[in-house]
Amino acid sequence: MMIRVAGKEPDWSVNPADYAYSMTVIGNIRINQVFSTDSSDKLAAFVNGKCVGVTKNAYNASNDLWYTYLTIYSNTLSGDKPEFRIWDASTGKIYLGEPTTAITFNNGAIMGTPYQPVIFDAQQMLVQNIGLESGWNWVSFNLAGPSLNNVGNFLVNGSWTSADTIKNDQGFAQYGTQLGWAGSLTAISNTSLFMLNSQQAQTLSVNGMAADLSKIGIDVKGKGWNYISYLPPVNMTVKEALADYDAQTGDVLKSQTGFAMYDDHIGWVGNLTYMEPGSGYMLYRSSENQTSFHYGQLGGSLGLNQNLNQRQHLNLASLKTASRLMNTNQLRVAANFKYGENMTMLAAVDSSTKILPGDIVLAYVGGELRAKAGEFRLPGASAKGSEPVFLLNIAGNSADPVIFKLERRGRVVATSPAVFNYAANR
Repeated sequence: MMIRVAGKEPDWSVNPADYAYSMTVIGNIRINQVFSTDSSDKLAAFVNGKCVGVTKNAYNASNDLWYTYLTIYSNTLSGDKPEFRIWDASTGKIYLGEPTTAITFNNGAIMGTPYQPVIFDAQQMLVQNIGLESGWNWVSFNLAGPSLNNVGNFLVNGSWTSADTIKNDQGFAQYGTQLGWAGSLTAISNTSLFMLNSQQAQTLSVNGMAADLSKIGIDVKGKGWNYISYLPPVNMTVKEALADYDAQTGDVLKSQTGFAMYDDHIGWVGNLTYMEPGSGYMLYRSSENQTSFHYGQLGGSLGLNQNLNQRQHLNLASLKTASRLMNTNQLRVAANFKYGENMTMLAAVDSSTKILPGDIVLAYVGGELRAKAGEFRLPGASAKGSEPVFLLNIAGNSADPVIFKLERRGRVVATSPAVFNYAANR
């Protein structure tokens, strides 16, 4: 009896009419050292992230064996080096397929025979799905392996339009309809934040091998901002995730929509309480000395102690939504994603203005709403006898005056004069 596990079948397809040349491979699929006997299992070939051949497992009654008869297509006579992927229908998992014989495309070639097929061994591959807003997105990738070595190949599954941009503090690349991704940024680092500007909201699907948290250190330079990734495949509190980091009073960790500040007495405090897979962060180190850290291992207060096979198929877009619920003190506005940069602010309202429960502080730059925040009580401050503070991530890209408004039950009841000019990363 075959037990079918519900899971989305990958949309691997190829149109033979798009290609001038082809070759064939007779193979076997082997998963966890067991040969596949499932007619729904798939084997596919990819070149530069594009599917150039796909087939399902087939039973041969004459010798009572299962084979994959794979046709690989190309528009060059020879030289392409395909990557192979296996879909295990019984678990819904996608693996890298490692052939026992190296395969290079050669028009008309036949590799393998029914008596000596090419065996494709399933090797664990992670598929990371990241939800992108229309506009700027702070993202990072908790993957490893050769798939990260080329920006265009790594981002091939996205829906890009002219002028879409990806950048970090080392370089940038811009998408063009003719050249694809081009610029000084040629590869993806799994230790860096990337600011990715997408003209349309979408789910970006990227793949690679599991990142080994114990071997990947995050370098942090002193007295300045650092673009850092988040490597664990599950949400973790800031305290748990940065347990190995030598935090100093005045350090700041920020995302697009929230931030936390470190104090020697009370630890990390702010409306950014959880870090999430797929998101990128900026870390300000107040001390002059450089350091590095490793992310905490899996689990923590969330109690998510999945084994690696379970973790590889977490829907990271869903985790992103879940963490926004955890960071309940963050109030997002459209400008968070309209601009790539922001500044952080911990503010209090002058004592001459009485703050009531539910009041919201709004930040405007050039007449545009750039941030909003509800009241926040600092740890150790009683709700009675202490005024709340407001934590704002103010987005922007030009040095325009910032004014503030106090909103109560949907009405503005007070407005400040221009307090200062916007400055990124202030």
